[in-house]
Amino acid sequence: MQRNVAFLFLFSLATVTPVMAMEEVVPTLPQAVVLPPASEKSKETPVNETSAALSWEQKNADQPFIYLYNHYDMKLNEDWSYEEVLNYRIKIQKDGANYLGEQKVYYDKSREEVNDIQAYVIAPDGTKYPSTKIQDLPVYQGSPMYSDFRVKVITLPQVGPGTIIDVFVKGKTFRKAIKDNYWERIDYPAVPTKSETSTFVFPVSKNIQFKQFNANFTPVIEKNQDFIRYTFIFNETEDLQETEPYLPPYEEIRGYAVFSSIPDWKLIADWYRDLVKLNSRDDETIRAKALELTANKVTQREKALAILEFIQDHFRYVAMNFGDNTVEPHPLSEIYQNRYGDCKDWSLLARKLLDYAGIKSSVCLFNDEYAGDPQNSLPQISAFDHVILEVEVDGQHYFVDPQTKGYDLGEHPSSYDGAHVMVIDEEGFRFDRLPPLDEKANAILSEGTVEIKEDGSAKYDVAITFGTDYSQSFRYGWQQATDRDREKMLEAMEHRMTKGDQVFEHRFEGLEDRYGPVKFVMKFERPDAYPVINDMIILKEEMENRVSDFAEKKRKFPIYMASNVLVSHKAQYILPPGYWIDYVPDDFDLNMDIMQVKCGYVKEKNMVRVETAYRTKRAQMQPDLYPQVQDFFKKFYKLSNRYIVLKTKPRSGDLGLKEN
Repeated sequence: MQRNVAFLFLFSLATVTPVMAMEEVVPTLPQAVVLPPASEKSKETPVNETSAALSWEQKNADQPFIYLYNHYDMKLNEDWSYEEVLNYRIKIQKDGANYLGEQKVYYDKSREEVNDIQAYVIAPDGTKYPSTKIQDLPVYQGSPMYSDFRVKVITLPQVGPGTIIDVFVKGKTFRKAIKDNYWERIDYPAVPTKSETSTFVFPVSKNIQFKQFNANFTPVIEKNQDFIRYTFIFNETEDLQETEPYLPPYEEIRGYAVFSSIPDWKLIADWYRDLVKLNSRDDETIRAKALELTANKVTQREKALAILEFIQDHFRYVAMNFGDNTVEPHPLSEIYQNRYGDCKDWSLLARKLLDYAGIKSSVCLFNDEYAGDPQNSLPQISAFDHVILEVEVDGQHYFVDPQTKGYDLGEHPSSYDGAHVMVIDEEGFRFDRLPPLDEKANAILSEGTVEIKEDGSAKYDVAITFGTDYSQSFRYGWQQATDRDREKMLEAMEHRMTKGDQVFEHRFEGLEDRYGPVKFVMKFERPDAYPVINDMIILKEEMENRVSDFAEKKRKFPIYMASNVLVSHKAQYILPPGYWIDYVPDDFDLNMDIMQVKCGYVKEKNMVRVETAYRTKRAQMQPDLYPQVQDFFKKFYKLSNRYIVLKTKPRSGDLGLKEN
């Protein structure tokens, strides 16, 4: 079973586990925290209305839901099996959380069992409504390779604001993915929680190692000659995601604790290498397909792309969010015949096809940057939640995710910037990181000509080129859309840019290409585009601002900008006949560690050229530098509130004197 089933349901990357009453397993140690009976109403802390301090409940009153408590117990047995009990209560505070009336408990029936489930809804008046149905269903319908993955679906009645969901789950895991080992990670609660307690009991003989990294929480540790128990207690936790914007990886903010029996990372690398070899036996059908795909290709690059495109176009992707289960691949013959698989299966198949084509590649266990650096942890499989490849093509090394359709070699989604990988090759292993993308990879580049008329109306000829992420996302949506949906997409794009102005031409370029950017071109006319005041026309265009304004007075945590992004605008304003340039603002260049904003003006005889560049830079600033950030934005807002002034030319013989 996965620890903390509610978190798993809400956050697919969070791995959590159910629990055992400690008084039953370690009678000589102090008992675990005693849970209140399920029927008892939650006692909210009374608030002194004259006090300026808010209670925890008041601070979190705007949350869709909160955890009143979340209690987990685990006991490891001498045979490496372990028993778990989970009991949690969720208070529903908004209609948007009513979907929690369907709770899900995932498990792998090949090595886990769910022994008991009890679930209720407690109404505001204290009435208890038991679950109406508990179903045991396959997670992946029509996917026999994943038939062991099951889900207990708990249907609860009467769920709505003010009600409390109370769930109790008891289960047993017979073994971890690596036999005769145990590991688990403990994080600060992801959802505001009034009381959370997690207890772990281990036989002393198992020599389970314990490590904390940057953690601001410490367990209570109790030990006798037979057992050692760790108890983690969290009270009245905060919603870290809403605390401040642009946080660094959470391990730097809250840290974590981890248990593991695995002595070193080499054991994990050796174990996975053996799995790859076991499931990658030669297959003549797959060899023939590799030779067919690459028969007319000359370079290794062409061959590699042909193989990746074949998998992307002909195999169904099955998304696995099962912690330890994300790394164990299936036999190649099954993957190829069934034409589907998850990340580990796609990577295994791509690796074999590349090998048959004479291209070397290695499997990489992957974890995104925000999940933390595995090397800060003890060795454990749960440090990774994805599998990709490192491919050597024409003497260059590339990290390649076979499922990222539309990304060329050397490209990857921006969310992969700085991701951590364990590269497992034939000889050994190493830790590495995916390189951050250059700012141009996800740049938004716009160029346009604005022809201004005497009445302040204007004709626009604009072309916008999108970066890789947006181009691939839009391209995929366009390919899947109906003709009517495509019309709506165009209409939406038009409306965002023109606000209902008359459009003469619009088109997309690059939508039919597999790689490269998508460009949007549009020509339109806007009446009353610019104000005309006496003999002047005032030009003002909005400056780009794609990040938070950092309005809070103080900063507690570092500011972390995770990606390099460029937004560039180049415009030329053609003056109407009879007008000249009276005033343009000075150029400016504001720069700090995480951001830069530049603006430059060039005056010509009958036009003004304006070029702005707005970039975020992958960097981190400590909280004591926060005043610099605030000062940056004050200057930015002041400088962006400026105008270009056009004025009518004096008539021949006009000395510019006022009449008396």
